Amino acid sequence: MANFTGTNGADVYGGTTGNDTIRGLGGDDELYGDAGNDTIDGGDGDDLIGGGAGTDRLIGGNGDDTYVLDEDTVDTIVESATGGFDTVVSFFDYTLPLNIEGLYLYAGTRGDGNDQQNVLMANDRGNRLYGHGGDDGLLGGAGNDYLDGGAGNDEMEGGAGDDTYVIDSTGDLARDSAGLDTALISATWAAGEGIENLVLQGTSGIRAVGNALGNKITGNAGANTLDGRDGDDTLLGGDGDDKLLGGNGTDILDGGAGKDGLDGGAGDDTLKGDLGDDTLTGGIGKDALDGGDGDDILNGGDGDDTLNGGIGLDTLIGGIGKDTLDGGDGDDILNGGDGDDTLKGGLGDDTLKGGKGNDTYYVGADGTSPDVVSEAGGDGIDTVIADRDYTLGAGIEKLVLRAGTVGAGNADNNTISGNSGSNRLLGNAGDDTISGGDGKDLLYGGAGADRLNGGVGVDKIFGEDGNDTLIVSSPAHLLAGEVYDGGAGTDTLDVVAFGDGQQVDFSGVSIRNMEILTSSGILTMSLKTLKSFDTIRAAAIQLTEGGRINLSGLSLQLSSVVAYQTNLLLSNTATVVNLGLLDAPAYPYEMLSVAGGDGNDEITAGRSWSKMTISGGGGNDILKGGVDIASTVLDGGDGDDRLYGTTGSTTLVGGTGKDMIRGGSGDDTIMILKGDLVAGEVYDGGDGIDWVIPYFQQSQQVATFDFSGVTFRNVEGLKAQNTTLNISVADIGQFDRVYIPNILKLTSGGVLDIGSDTLFYAMRVQFSNHSTTLDMRQDAGATNKVTVFYVSGGTGNDTIYGNAIAQDISGGSGMDTIDGGGGADRLTGGAGLDTFVFGRGSDIDSLLDFENGKDRIDVSAFGFHSLDDLRAAGGQVKQQGADTLITFDADSNDGILLLNTAVAAIDTGDFLFA
Repeated sequence: MANFTGTNGADVYGGTTGNDTIRGLGGDDELYGDAGNDTIDGGDGDDLIGGGAGTDRLIGGNGDDTYVLDEDTVDTIVESATGGFDTVVSFFDYTLPLNIEGLYLYAGTRGDGNDQQNVLMANDRGNRLYGHGGDDGLLGGAGNDYLDGGAGNDEMEGGAGDDTYVIDSTGDLARDSAGLDTALISATWAAGEGIENLVLQGTSGIRAVGNALGNKITGNAGANTLDGRDGDDTLLGGDGDDKLLGGNGTDILDGGAGKDGLDGGAGDDTLKGDLGDDTLTGGIGKDALDGGDGDDILNGGDGDDTLNGGIGLDTLIGGIGKDTLDGGDGDDILNGGDGDDTLKGGLGDDTLKGGKGNDTYYVGADGTSPDVVSEAGGDGIDTVIADRDYTLGAGIEKLVLRAGTVGAGNADNNTISGNSGSNRLLGNAGDDTISGGDGKDLLYGGAGADRLNGGVGVDKIFGEDGNDTLIVSSPAHLLAGEVYDGGAGTDTLDVVAFGDGQQVDFSGVSIRNMEILTSSGILTMSLKTLKSFDTIRAAAIQLTEGGRINLSGLSLQLSSVVAYQTNLLLSNTATVVNLGLLDAPAYPYEMLSVAGGDGNDEITAGRSWSKMTISGGGGNDILKGGVDIASTVLDGGDGDDRLYGTTGSTTLVGGTGKDMIRGGSGDDTIMILKGDLVAGEVYDGGDGIDWVIPYFQQSQQVATFDFSGVTFRNVEGLKAQNTTLNISVADIGQFDRVYIPNILKLTSGGVLDIGSDTLFYAMRVQFSNHSTTLDMRQDAGATNKVTVFYVSGGTGNDTIYGNAIAQDISGGSGMDTIDGGGGADRLTGGAGLDTFVFGRGSDIDSLLDFENGKDRIDVSAFGFHSLDDLRAAGGQVKQQGADTLITFDADSNDGILLLNTAVAAIDTGDFLFA
């Protein structure tokens, strides 16, 4: 046992194992009792006192003293109320005695304060701290702590770990920095920083407010107000008439039992009323609202919301956005608001109003009376999907009959669709579109220009009043027993969906009051079908049988997608066709092309088309042009055909066989294929300026035509392709208009005088091996145009007269006579003794191969008897470079340039004088 009395300084003393008495007096002392039942009095100053083992009595005295309890819990601490802020460091669970303010659990798990203002600090083991009375401060540490400030406005901080706070005063403050923390609240309270979960205690109504985190707030049985504020919150009202406010974020609100009010606020929220007559407001965002049981009011607010009324007499308001409303059980009121909404009444007699936008209504088969669907006119294109018989009310445009058999429109332009059953669909007034679907349907268009499609099944379709279109969407849908009745007006049967070549077979089908048949492809049909309509619109028609057809009064509007594709194809049996068409269509090509089969066809063109092509095909055909047609092509094809043009420009092609061709009053063209000429054929151009065009396969570069045995009458011109045309002098002499864009090769000799022709054009004329005379000099006063750029003589003794243009003339072999005429000509005599003739106005010609002593230059037209006369007239013979220039007068306008010829070699023997 020891007795120690310190000084007024900072003393440090350790006791003995006995019962010691230690007094620190003044100063900040460190006093330790060791074993034994010690009495330690710190005196004045901030003392550190440890009793050690034994039942010790510890007195801090004045100052902020610290007590260390590390051996046992039987020590007694004595502090005065004015003794400073004193702290116990305990290694055990501990309750602060009176006048001790602070507790630090160095070890142990539970610490209790007193009724004064305490500060309790936990360790890292997960402690339970109880402040009791007073405004306490609780610090949790790293474990999962439980902090209960008790009475007073307490301040708590859990630290790391999943901490639990007990809030019993509005003035309590709790904050946390880590972990998932929970506040058990029994008073109105706003969550502090870092607190995630709030659980309301007791049965009284409490207001609980979240923070910026994603809070979970759970109510009690009272009438609570739960306010999530920012963050993605979950609010559970529980029993009682609660008010739940989601605030910002993607929130989940469940009112629980009671008459609750739920407001999602901003964000994509989920609201559930659960039990009771609840009011749910989605706010801004894409919200999901479920009223649950009770007579609920649901308002989606802004955004594309989903509203489900559940059980009860509910009112659903979609608000702004593309909303989905489902009334559920009960007699509900649904109002879609602005946007393209979907409204489903569910069980009960519901009232549905879409508001602005393109709305969709689902009308069920339940209820003792039908649902009421209401729409204001002009508020969008609205649709009813019905599971029973239904008639559209005013302002509804579309009806889909998902079940039921009868569907009817209103006075608007409706779209009505049937189902797989046998439906009865009525358009009533308006321009309606009606589709039957599968089954044996009855379709009635009513008044207006309607479009009706029966679909699959044996349907009966009645257009009734107006210009209606009855649609067959597939050849398989044309079934025996069907009725297509256009009713009053100009009605159309539409087979646009048929593919090219698919047959329109109306056998067993009743066609009544139909004026127009229309398609976009090639239709195959019988004569009976063709005659059933006033107007047919298609790319082309293929007839399946022969017979006599008079199309007068029928508007046949045929235009293939591809220009010049055949539009009307006849069968392979004899057919007589009168294409007495009323009007040509305004199609891209405005052309009708008719092709006969292998029979002996007689086809007469119609009128008023821009272009028309008629092909006879096989057989001995008679083809006749039309009236007021700008361009007609008649092609006889195989067989002995007769072709007759009428007004307008007609192209006539006889084809193979012995044909007779006669043009009409217009400017006609007769096309003759190499090999198609048959002796005894007659080609009569008729009135107008008519042309014969010999043509041949593209692979042929040279073709010979023999017109002997063929008679041409009233044919003015011959026109060749851009290749070489071989033809006799006699044959080409029949025409006073000749156009040869390439080479004209004369296959016989003779005289070809083209000076009086109206037109003669050839790039090059070649002679045969016979003596030939070509006279291109124009007759006096003639206004014709003769143009030949190149002339090539043959092996005979040829005579060639040029004209005023510059020409390239070659005599070939033989004794040729060449007169270039006017223009600066290039003359070549070729082999043989040739004579070159010159006169006044001949210009300066070039002789490319003058042979001194053999060829002669004829200047007799000038009256010269010798070279002296030539020089006396002012002419001269002189060397000009390598050439010799001979002029005939002083002006030197007419002359000859002998290429590569020396002037010394020229003498009187080279000339022919007068």
